[in-house]
Amino acid sequence: MNIVFFPHVTRACEGVVFDSVETVKTLISRTSTSKGLTTIVHILDKYTRQDENMPLTSKK
Repeated sequence: MNIVFFPHVTRACEGVVFDSVETVKTLISRTSTSKGLTTIVHILDKYTRQDENMPLTSKK
């Protein structure tokens, strides 16, 4: 079975302001397909912004 899932995630996030990581996590975790494929979301701390001046990349 070959299912392209990214368009479903994009559609779930359409028109929403990403004001927090939790908002994004909630939106993506609600994503599913008509065939029953669902998502499990894990956010890695090392890739979240900890400081306004820090780029959204891995901490070094």
